[in-house]
Amino acid sequence: MYNSISVVIFHFSWKMQSAVWGSISDQVVVTHITGGNFAQSSITINGWLRYFLWAQAS
Repeated sequence: MYNSISVVIFHFSWKMQSAVWGSISDQVVVTHITGGNFAQSSITINGWLRYFLWAQAS
């Protein structure tokens, strides 16, 4: 059950970061909050969840 919930949260947050969370400039350029690297650090929910799951697994 825990793994199922983790996968759902991970998928939802990944989809939101890759498709929704960002800004559009005057030149109609989309800038995502993660800069394209969705797992680079624990600033994003995906980075945090990845580190959390690895900590639980070890």
